[in-house]
Amino acid sequence: MLGIEEFPVEVTGKILSHISAVEQVVRASGTCRKWREAARNHLLTLRCDCRKRSPVYKNLTSIDLEVSLTETILQTSRLQGLYISTEDGISAAVMISGVLHARSSLRILRYGSPTVRYFSWPHRLHVSVLERC
Repeated sequence: MLGIEEFPVEVTGKILSHISAVEQVVRASGTCRKWREAARNHLLTLRCDCRKRSPVYKNLTSIDLEVSLTETILQTSRLQGLYISTEDGISAAVMISGVLHARSSLRILRYGSPTVRYFSWPHRLHVSVLERC
């Protein structure tokens, strides 16, 4: 039976892609070189469900969350999906940096907050946000 350290780095990246908390992805990627490489080169989807009821984010300030999210996005090289749900809102700078950094690989962008029901790309948009960047 294989231990997790024997998994190919691509599989580790897929595992990280299913974690719904950016902070947990950051912690996991800091455990060893292989997991860091997986997060940088094989993380395909980044999810940030930072609504207040999420226990992972209840002790973080909005600024700490934005910094973690921005740093994680900027360290990836093949991000294809970015999903963000929030009650407090994430600054436009985080969204713009994410889109600009991942514009060559990003296929799905989904953002939801109290002021924006759900913004989805590429579903039902007449203008491609990623082409404009």
